[in-house]
Amino acid sequence: MLIAQISDLHIAEDGEFMRNFVDLNAKLAEAIAYLNRLVRRPDIVLATGDLTDHSRPEQYALLADIVSELECPIHPVPGNHDEREPLREMALRMGLSFLPTEGPIQYVIDDWPVWLVAVDSVREGHHDGQLDDARLAWIDHVLGQEPDRPTPLFLHHPSFETGIWRMDLMGFEESDRLR
Repeated sequence: MLIAQISDLHIAEDGEFMRNFVDLNAKLAEAIAYLNRLVRRPDIVLATGDLTDHSRPEQYALLADIVSELECPIHPVPGNHDEREPLREMALRMGLSFLPTEGPIQYVIDDWPVWLVAVDSVREGHHDGQLDDARLAWIDHVLGQEPDRPTPLFLHHPSFETGIWRMDLMGFEESDRLR
């Protein structure tokens, strides 16, 4: 199984401040073109948060338009720049019906020899992440179903120290409990 991960896409409309410096919309389109050209294409693409810059419906529409060129399935999880409801609406328009309809955007992909577990680490209104008791209990329940099956978790916030001071400030306090 070949898994590709894309993260921190920060898709935004024309005229947005950051696009004056780096056109992340164009960079995502280039990444998708690259993935589509690979002799062995990824079986799945995990999009691990900060899919849009300000979580506006227009930004999710741009994101949907750009990723529509991807020739393999994409599975998103929110980051601190995303809001769950606009993300759910975009996913439904794209035919991604596997997202839960309420609460944290967490789900299991069990179509492969490994389970892939999407974990929503968003702490609403904050840049740092959070795995509250309910989310940790859900993870524990999922992992307990087949404890010997390889099961990578994918989430936006790093669950370990990265050595990048700014990123380490935005991790989450529950990383020890997650381990």
